[in-house]
Amino acid sequence: MDKSDNLIDIKIIWKAIHNQATWRERAKLETWLQEDEKHQRYYNNLKEYYERGSTINPSSDEIDGAWNNVKHRISGKKSNRRHRLVIVTSVAASLLVALTFFYYTKPGQEQAHVAENVNTIQPGCKKAVLILDNGKSLNLAANDTFQIKEDGASLKNSGNKLQYTAASKSSEKLSYNTLKVPRGGEYYLVLADGTKVWLNSESTLRYPVKFLGDERRIELTGEAYFEVTKNKHKPFRVISGNQIVTVLGTHFNISAYPEDSATYTTLVEGHVNVQLKDDPNVQQSLVPNEQSRVSLTGNQIKKRVVDPARYIAWKNGRFIFKDERLDDMMNTLSRWYDVHVVFSNQRAKQIQFTGNLERYSDFSEILDLIEKTDEVKFSIKDNLVTVK
Repeated sequence: MDKSDNLIDIKIIWKAIHNQATWRERAKLETWLQEDEKHQRYYNNLKEYYERGSTINPSSDEIDGAWNNVKHRISGKKSNRRHRLVIVTSVAASLLVALTFFYYTKPGQEQAHVAENVNTIQPGCKKAVLILDNGKSLNLAANDTFQIKEDGASLKNSGNKLQYTAASKSSEKLSYNTLKVPRGGEYYLVLADGTKVWLNSESTLRYPVKFLGDERRIELTGEAYFEVTKNKHKPFRVISGNQIVTVLGTHFNISAYPEDSATYTTLVEGHVNVQLKDDPNVQQSLVPNEQSRVSLTGNQIKKRVVDPARYIAWKNGRFIFKDERLDDMMNTLSRWYDVHVVFSNQRAKQIQFTGNLERYSDFSEILDLIEKTDEVKFSIKDNLVTVK
């Protein structure tokens, strides 16, 4: 007999948990629960799963699809090991993770959490270091508030935002500040022209305290999301990696980490032009939902159509991965949680995952979700994470 025959229809369980079951369905569920104490434990675990934060509202087709996937896996048929599910926003995927996990929980067995007996690794927070033109450094944190003046501009830090305001009458001296966001940090910046910049972990932005001349030029290392104030007389230019991005007013994301193989520019709104820094004749124009890729060593610009939400999710408090290599995924997580990751098995780097995760969750919670795929295990000592 197929093991799945011992399981009640997931639609009845879901409806009961969400107070949508008919009296006939509730009666059937009650009979099933009384048949075996394992059924009751299964139901309690699944109910706890939803009460911890599941707010999904599936259609009947989605539930059927999830249930069929679960039965397919339980019956022993192997799926593609290159594409494993962490947890995603779709209903079917959420059910599949929950059901697969709870089905294989042995009687009396408590699930081991990856971070047992170690200090909880917390997510990143608002923090940065501001380096003034004179070389003085100021530590910025969520509870710091101050205001200073520098070369005709006012600098105000208010908790999690650093804002510049240029004086109506100021000197023509071009002074630069540098904002450095460490691992495990993020910060929000408003430049003197009103342009908004969200800086991700391990990123550095160099910019003038006020913009002079016929352009607005800044330099980025790492990742940032920009909402550029429109000014047709002063184009806005971002120098990052081996590229120059020119805009008049638009919303876009640039990821230019030195350790990555390429620089990516993803356009959300407006229009941008990407050109090679060493060869300005090589360039590409982007429209919304397009992304350019500039290799750190190549001499060409490639572009493709993408879903921008995936690439700006970090700014909105999420991690969105789609068919992402575990190596790249852990690299992203390590910057935010300020941990170091090593792989005891190099093949594990190639396993691909798809997931939509909460950026402000404890690190152990995210690792627990990944472990539920039964593909890898993690061990933590201090801030060193070993992937097994």
